[in-house]
Amino acid sequence: MKVQLENKLMSSLLLYVDHYVLKKGEAFTNTTSQLYSIGNEYSGYHSYATPYKQIVADTSIAGINVLSGVNYDGTFYGTGTSAPGLHSVNHYNGQFYLSQNVDDSLLSATYSVKDFNVNLTAKPESELLFETKFNLKPRANQTVTGLADNQQTYPAIFLKNLGGTNQPFAFGGQENSVYNIRNIILSDSAFNLDAVVQILRDRGRDHVPIIEQSELPFNALGGAVSGYNYEDLIKDKAGDSLAYISNVSVSKDLGGNLVNNINPNVYSAFVNYEIEVIRYPRA
Repeated sequence: MKVQLENKLMSSLLLYVDHYVLKKGEAFTNTTSQLYSIGNEYSGYHSYATPYKQIVADTSIAGINVLSGVNYDGTFYGTGTSAPGLHSVNHYNGQFYLSQNVDDSLLSATYSVKDFNVNLTAKPESELLFETKFNLKPRANQTVTGLADNQQTYPAIFLKNLGGTNQPFAFGGQENSVYNIRNIILSDSAFNLDAVVQILRDRGRDHVPIIEQSELPFNALGGAVSGYNYEDLIKDKAGDSLAYISNVSVSKDLGGNLVNNINPNVYSAFVNYEIEVIRYPRA
């Protein structure tokens, strides 16, 4: 299936939300940790994971530890070197892909962890809020290990496409495509919830740069060691390459009668975006 505008809009909004939460909220923590083997192989590469998700990939954020390689047995290695043979990094899964199977007790990296993970989802809100088990980032009193692909952590922001409409805009077949997109926020404190809601609400009447699939900074394994610079990606975006956030609404206290079923340490909210793109859908 050929990529459509809706696909590009969702992936662009993911990077947009991620960037502004990191930039406006300084929502990251710099750290160094061991990397743990999780027993997965991808295209012949061995996978080693951090005990945290997600790693900051946006190098335009001031103050982060820009990831550029790994430390193995006291020596730093970038890509394209011999042992341990670092190929790339999947920042969203917190995984490092190495060509060699190495002793993970000697393997570590210095990087920045997001305070809020950012993901796309198609799951019902009730399943995200009341059924899925989200674990806090491991603390010192837990058994520290690498996180597998299917292990999700919170605090997190899930972007969900709720659909939309095409509205007549001008003669000649030009229409206003309206997309309704929900930011589902799961936080570990009321303070952090309010802060993220404020950041996302303040994006109202802003433009979201639409990034083409060919411009996305990810390889076939979903990553690259040095990440990407979001501000460089969007600097030339204008006109038809911009979507407009025309309206923002916020809902809180989502538990209702089901509040006893949700982890009492989870604070949740919805930030709903109405996004408009003027286009010729039948051209």
